[in-house]
Amino acid sequence: MPCQALLGITDDRAVEHIHTYFGKLLNGRPRYTGSRFETFGGGGDRNEPNRVTAADLIAVSMLSVH
Repeated sequence: MPCQALLGITDDRAVEHIHTYFGKLLNGRPRYTGSRFETFGGGGDRNEPNRVTAADLIAVSMLSVH
């Protein structure tokens, strides 16, 4: 059974949330640090694609994931 909170989200509402999350502030900075986590340290698999590095851990911490 789907979570009740998700039932009220329409396609338009989802698009609005995505635009907000990935949007930028007036000064050009991202609204949420997690929206740019994949660019930290030069980007996801650019450096060492098969290893978990310190940069990977820092990038994940930008998502507030424990």
